[in-house]
Amino acid sequence: MTSEGKEKTEAWVQGKKALFPYGYDKGGELMRYFGIRGIPHSVLLDASGTVIWRGHPASLRDEVVESALAGALTHPVYDWPESASPVRQALAQGQYAQAIEAAGKLTGEEGARISEALRVMVQGRLSVVRRAFEAGDYLGAYTLGKRSESILVGLDEGKELKEMLAKIDADPKAKAIMKGQEQLARLTLEQAAVRNKRAAQDIINRLKDLQEAYPDSIVWRDSQAAIEKMQAAMRKLR
Repeated sequence: MTSEGKEKTEAWVQGKKALFPYGYDKGGELMRYFGIRGIPHSVLLDASGTVIWRGHPASLRDEVVESALAGALTHPVYDWPESASPVRQALAQGQYAQAIEAAGKLTGEEGARISEALRVMVQGRLSVVRRAFEAGDYLGAYTLGKRSESILVGLDEGKELKEMLAKIDADPKAKAIMKGQEQLARLTLEQAAVRNKRAAQDIINRLKDLQEAYPDSIVWRDSQAAIEKMQAAMRKLR
């Protein structure tokens, strides 16, 4: 979305050879509605339509994009034949097991392609939770796992997902790390609003406190990345 006029926007799109769709936000009304303070500003949704990230696109990490792609269809549903309407309806209701069952009743090459796409989608959704869990990113695994739990009911992948969530719930260390990750997330939000060196140093000190509280964990590693980012930003602050 842009608040620029058609002439400037189309000149920029052509000059940059941009391939993404765009729209006009006359007067910046949409920006004000969503509380966006500066541009460019990006919002990333996962395959279920949930906002999982927002901010300056330059700070968007590849692994966050990868997690958003988990469970995304390899072929858009609007290109599916009319015979696949029961599959579309089941997906719209978040009933993946029923969607796979309905796809199994389709015939021919198109039916096989849709069935395979659904199976890849389900396995991809589980794999990103599994990778987060194995990497010690318990908050990421738990958050995405909870979002995926209801739609994987009735599938083998759903059983494995429930087992991972149960392990996190039963592990005091994992629950403690999740709290640290939540604290870090709040500090990251504060970090984005820092406007002077004194406030920046305060954020850095609190990030170091987090590191001391959570050594040898994802909280320590992500805090270190946030510290380095804050230190780089301090050079531009007063």
